[in-house]
Amino acid sequence: MKKRYILFSFIIIVVGLFFYLEYKEVNVIDTHRSGDSLAIIVDHLPLSESGKIDWWLKNKSRILSQYADNPVYITFFAFGDGYQELGKKDRLCFNDINPPKNCIDKNILMSVSRMRNGDLRFGIDYSAYVRTKNGEITKVK
Repeated sequence: MKKRYILFSFIIIVVGLFFYLEYKEVNVIDTHRSGDSLAIIVDHLPLSESGKIDWWLKNKSRILSQYADNPVYITFFAFGDGYQELGKKDRLCFNDINPPKNCIDKNILMSVSRMRNGDLRFGIDYSAYVRTKNGEITKVK
């Protein structure tokens, strides 16, 4: 009986933690524009792939109106340990910030790109999804 209680408690905690992280408010820390590309640095994104896509679709207008005007390629990075010096690690450095602390670790959370036909392509980890102009989302194989 005690094992069941411990297992049940563990499951409740894991499910609660998942929902907390999945629906916790995402904070945009900073943005950096370079040509048609936009790097958006966030504190986190939802855990699930569908949660990330849904979050972007719900917040796209607000973010683009506040930070950029219609970029072709958007990459979301985790802020991690904040801005760092270039060093020997694999880091992305931004020209619009004065060195030496103008780089972040390349921890890509998601990418969004506009395709020539107007569809959106989402890159998340090792998966890709396409959202057509009519709103259909399909996983690319």
